[in-house]
Amino acid sequence: VQLPLIMEELGDHVVLAQDAAFLIRFHAWFAAAAAILLGPCFPKVTQLPEAPYSSGSAVCSLVVAWHAAIAAGTSSRPRLHQMWRFVAVLSVFMVLPDWFLADVLGTLVFPEDGAWRIGGTVSVYMAGLWSIPLLWLLACFPAPRAGSCEPSLLELLGAAVAALLVFGASEQ
Repeated sequence: VQLPLIMEELGDHVVLAQDAAFLIRFHAWFAAAAAILLGPCFPKVTQLPEAPYSSGSAVCSLVVAWHAAIAAGTSSRPRLHQMWRFVAVLSVFMVLPDWFLADVLGTLVFPEDGAWRIGGTVSVYMAGLWSIPLLWLLACFPAPRAGSCEPSLLELLGAAVAALLVFGASEQ
């Protein structure tokens, strides 16, 4: 089902309903695939004698698959594709603060999950994992149109609350 291109004005921002609908459909399918792939990693839940593969390798596979699928799925959606390219690069660099918090300050601990480690501390899939929530943030809070004024206090507070919720949820 294709939605008609609907542009809804929200202050200085333009929300493209097709992109939002695509992201919702994509992540619904991806969540189902993730549940199927991660399920066997939890023998107590699945009643299996032992996990056939590590949760780290499953998450790493899912992150690689997510990037490949988003790259392919957004190739005909220039706005989303451009956002994905940005968050993919940004996500790689997010490993540095994670490593600093884990290795230098000791305030962050990555559990042993069988994944390769960057610097012996940070699971390798973290280099791509931040792309998932960051793409949602960019899609939900797009940049103002060229020539528009500065964001309002309400828009800044909305972005701050959304970022806090995403960060808080990802740390639980």
